[in-house]
Amino acid sequence: MTDAHRLDPPPGFWVRALYACLQIFWRRRPPLAEPPQRILIVRPDRRVGNLLITTALVKSLRTHLPDAQVDMVVPSDRAQMLQGLEEIDHLHAFDQRDWLRPWKLLAWARRLRSLQYDLVLDASHWHTHSATAGILCRLVGGRWVVGSAGPGPKLADYSVPLDLPVDGRWPSELVMKTRLLRPIGIEEEHPEMLCPLGQRPEDRAAAKQWWGQQAGEARSVLLWLTTRKSSTFLDAERWVQALDVLPEWRDAVFGIGWGPGDEKLLADAIKVLEEKGVKAVALPPTSLDALAAYMLEADVVLSGDTGPLHLARSLRRPIVAFFRVGDGGRWCPTGHHIRRFSWGQDCFQEQWDQ
Repeated sequence: MTDAHRLDPPPGFWVRALYACLQIFWRRRPPLAEPPQRILIVRPDRRVGNLLITTALVKSLRTHLPDAQVDMVVPSDRAQMLQGLEEIDHLHAFDQRDWLRPWKLLAWARRLRSLQYDLVLDASHWHTHSATAGILCRLVGGRWVVGSAGPGPKLADYSVPLDLPVDGRWPSELVMKTRLLRPIGIEEEHPEMLCPLGQRPEDRAAAKQWWGQQAGEARSVLLWLTTRKSSTFLDAERWVQALDVLPEWRDAVFGIGWGPGDEKLLADAIKVLEEKGVKAVALPPTSLDALAAYMLEADVVLSGDTGPLHLARSLRRPIVAFFRVGDGGRWCPTGHHIRRFSWGQDCFQEQWDQ
């Protein structure tokens, strides 16, 4: 498999034309002569998993540059999710609607430019082009902008080479994210995510009480039922097949996590699981913060390729991940107490390589 096969198509004509114009004014600048002291991570993506993966940059910077100021740009409707993360000095909320309100966009950018960042990291996906992140990184006016050498034109001062595995394997998304720190001399062998959720005493107490009522002395499994993408979706029958490869957990009590609009799938899954002799109970409707509390009180979390998978791992919970597509394993978190299964030959098969 060539590098091109692992990259999304480059942007269309109008984006390329816009970038060509912007490159006239935003020229590439030389590297920093000293370690950065003020760092801004730009990730205007509202998907939970992608934001949590990006926190691996924060964790690594805190480890290797403990005295540096580390700030982050996040979507305005996700700022609350990371608000309690003490490793981030300042969160800057960005409203996507400001693209249609340029006076607000420029005022927002002016505030960030006044902070005089040494380093700005474009933390968008390495395999796709993000005009939003690319332009924002330049608008905030840092001394040096670093991004990934993915598809399409770049506005960054330096693009980190992808160095994809030559045997065609997909690299870990966490590893690829922290690779953005190579230009400042940081190599992260074991990237880890951060998460401030699930710590409110009232949420923990409610979750502990619920598991106690449902599971008693039995082991507890939180199974997150749905995924955002149709290509990674697991229906009720596929979840039954997933449990076939986990016989050691069949005597546990399964709390089924679900989201708005999943009521029919939830009912189908509980019915099919109970027909197979598995005790399955729907979790109460939860916020993301409350869901984290339920995960912290469970013995293990089962999930497909979706945000709650990364939420569970960012909370340092044991996880079992199930993937339907061949490249799915790249989204699996890294570290201990993780098992990964991929669909193949009409069953789930455990994968040992990352």
